[in-house]
Amino acid sequence: MGSASLGGLKSKVVGPLPPRDFSFAPADIQALLDAGFDAVTDANTADTIVGIEMLNVLGNAYLVIIYKA
Repeated sequence: MGSASLGGLKSKVVGPLPPRDFSFAPADIQALLDAGFDAVTDANTADTIVGIEMLNVLGNAYLVIIYKA
């Protein structure tokens, strides 16, 4: 089995998203998340998002987008 190089991976942290932001309608929450994806401007191609994690720190949510640069 070959090995993979992870050297081209980057991450973008979007947030903090306070709890009140999640009291909106689902379409509004989707717009917040879409804005986070739009903030990734140095991706290799449009389909290089590798993973997404949601972190919760002191009640605020952070979206971590992992992508190939």
